[in-house]
Amino acid sequence: MPIMAIYRSSGVDQETFDRFRLEVPIEPIPEGAISHHVAFDDKGLIGIDVWESQAHLDAFARDRLNPGLRRLGLPIEPPQVLELHALVIAEGADRHNLAPVAAQPA
Repeated sequence: MPIMAIYRSSGVDQETFDRFRLEVPIEPIPEGAISHHVAFDDKGLIGIDVWESQAHLDAFARDRLNPGLRRLGLPIEPPQVLELHALVIAEGADRHNLAPVAAQPA
């Protein structure tokens, strides 16, 4: 059963998220990942991921997400997880993919 994981983190701003993306790049795309969305409001990060199953999300969190958060000293905040009721992806939606965060010069 596909699921949607909703993350909210008031301690993560855009700069912190970009540092995290360097530490834990999205590529290779994790097994079972369907979509990944990140935005920011005045309270911090909002992330929404869609996964093929809870088991896929759990494996990603265990193997990549949580170790990266620990390395950067960021809190591990479990997402709200909901069973997905509907998913529509428009043809050509991939043209809106944003480039990965570029490594910062030392």
